[in-house]
Formats: sequence, C-alpha cells, structure tokens
Amino acid sequence: MAEIPPEYAAMDYGFSAVDEATFKANQETAETTIPTIDENDITRVLLNALSPLEDKLDSLLLRKQIDESDDVQVAIAQAQESLGTKLSELEKLVMPLLVNLLKTADKEYIYWPNRTAQVQSTIDKVLALTRG
Repeated sequence: MAEIPPEYAAMDYGFSAVDEATFKANQETAETTIPTIDENDITRVLLNALSPLEDKLDSLLLRKQIDESDDVQVAIAQAQESLGTKLSELEKLVMPLLVNLLKTADKEYIYWPNRTAQVQSTIDKVLALTRG
C-alpha cells in the first residue's frame, strides 16, 4: 500500500471498499426495496430550489433600498438648497429694517412716512417665502 501523508490520512469521502459477495447481496436487497421519500428530503429539495429565488429577491430589495436612499438624498439636498435660498431672501427683507432701527437708536422717535404700504409689502413678501 502507498504511504499516505499524515495530513491526508484522516480524510474520509464517505465510501468504503467491499468484496463481490457483499456487493451482490446489497444489489439484491436494493432491487426489492422500493425507494421512499422522506419529508426531510422534500424540505431539502424545496429549500435548495428556493434559495436562488431568495438570493434574487434580496438583491432586488437591496437595489430598491439603494435607489430610494439616493432619491431621499437628492430630495434632502434640494430641500436644503431651497431653504438656504429662502433664508437669504428673508434676511434681505428683514435686515434693512433692523439696521435702520439700530442706526437711529439715539433718537426717541421714528419718522416713517408711508409706513403702512412698506410694512404691508414686506409682510406679504415674508409670508410668500415662509408659507409658499
């Protein structure tokens, strides 16, 4: 017999050798025995058949999740840009009033002719920005 390297000596492929008499005896028994189907065999076959489908479904769900995630990121970026623009416009509407009030802080009274039209115009612009 050939010398087997020690790292391969313990390997077992699940078969063994038999003599001819044992082989023929097993053949006769095998021919008279009707094969049976075990519930575990059916389960194993079904699971093996469904496994590729599960993998494909997982892949599709992951793609959908990534697509939705990209859509959400785009929507967030657009909302941030829109909000930044609106805040800049609001600042341009409010800051002149506050700056003028600060410049005249040493005066006790404010002279503001035609203020109703100016204030109403500014109110309309602010509301258009904040409420759409």
